[in-house]
Amino acid sequence: MRSKVSPSLFKLLDHVMGFQNVRGHTFYARELDSRSIILDLGANEGAFSRRVASQFGCHAFAVEASPDLFAKIQESSLIHKYNYAVAGNDGVVAFYESTNPEAGNIVAPKSNASGNEFNVKARGFASLLAEIRLEEIDLLKVDIEGAEIQLFDNVETRDLARVKQLTIEFHDSVPIPNVSTEDVERIIAKIVASGFRGGAMGGRNSDWLFWNEKRLRMPAFARLYLHLRARPPYTRIHGTNH
Repeated sequence: MRSKVSPSLFKLLDHVMGFQNVRGHTFYARELDSRSIILDLGANEGAFSRRVASQFGCHAFAVEASPDLFAKIQESSLIHKYNYAVAGNDGVVAFYESTNPEAGNIVAPKSNASGNEFNVKARGFASLLAEIRLEEIDLLKVDIEGAEIQLFDNVETRDLARVKQLTIEFHDSVPIPNVSTEDVERIIAKIVASGFRGGAMGGRNSDWLFWNEKRLRMPAFARLYLHLRARPPYTRIHGTNH
């Protein structure tokens, strides 16, 4: 299907089927409303949180490690911000700033690193949810520049079960932060084993969508569409039932 369909037509088809892409992250929009809870990990300046909160009138919790980017997130009655790096465990970690505002990370300095390095507070997934007091998450967005591996390596299945759907960018397409294809496959397998199904919506693992089969009953026609739409190298939807 992919080789025969233009990106503009995919965008139209996504909309018809109920999917939406915001800042490079695809999710099933028909599951969101004013009661929804959004957790935005790697919020940058808060553009994703602002867009989703504004569109659906829901609460978004924006978590960003960079103090400069964090300061630019505008809080409101719907947007709540937290200056943390998201990692495998709680603690203090080094943050490597980049000349590209979207490339700063806690894994290793990249080729475009600014040379500035500073310590930031880190939170694991469970303690972050406890601090924010989130029992359920309707949409989890993860874009944390390679730290997604340590995050999901350490997350407990019972905490993932709180999530209805998640959109994630994997970072195995760049030499630093040294995320391997095997790392990505391991994390995908863990998410699937936790009761999710998912598929690659963007090239080079840049945009994955997973949904919790117990909590999000996606219509059969939407699942079939995702199966046909999934990008290489994952040409089918990953799940417990193939």
